[in-house]
Amino acid sequence: MSRSIAPGSVAFVLLMAGLMTMSAMTIDINLPAIPDTAADLGAPGALVQLTVPIFFIGFAVGQAVYGSTSDRFGRKPVMVAGILLFIASSLACAVATDAHVLLAMRLVQGLGAGAGPVLGRAIIRDLFQGPQMARVMSFAMAAFITAPIVAPSIGAVVLAFASWRWIF
Repeated sequence: MSRSIAPGSVAFVLLMAGLMTMSAMTIDINLPAIPDTAADLGAPGALVQLTVPIFFIGFAVGQAVYGSTSDRFGRKPVMVAGILLFIASSLACAVATDAHVLLAMRLVQGLGAGAGPVLGRAIIRDLFQGPQMARVMSFAMAAFITAPIVAPSIGAVVLAFASWRWIF
């Protein structure tokens, strides 16, 4: 059975906030793991540090594609495709055997992550107007702004109990 989330409900706002923050969390949760990742993959730290800017490249391209594609094919199928791409590439990052594979998967991960912020904002704009849109958007943006602050700490906690691969 399919069950929808009512627009404006707490669950809806949390879903939109989650979609909008997945990119910010993905970028910053990885930062504490860079030295461990380099050591484990036997790669120079400078090479593994490229996982951050390469993610941004994929993210920028993804954002450019998802908006117009979702206007043509609808928000939901494009969002599902982006999330599936994000999940698959995250799993590929977790099992990467060398730094070059990790870099390639981070590029793809960025492409997938581009769906969340673009389509989250688009869905909010589609469903709401005026003060109600501002209220929903402000809650989602509060989460988006908070994510880069807490993500490195979450990454450090994960590293305290597991390998860098669990961050992905």
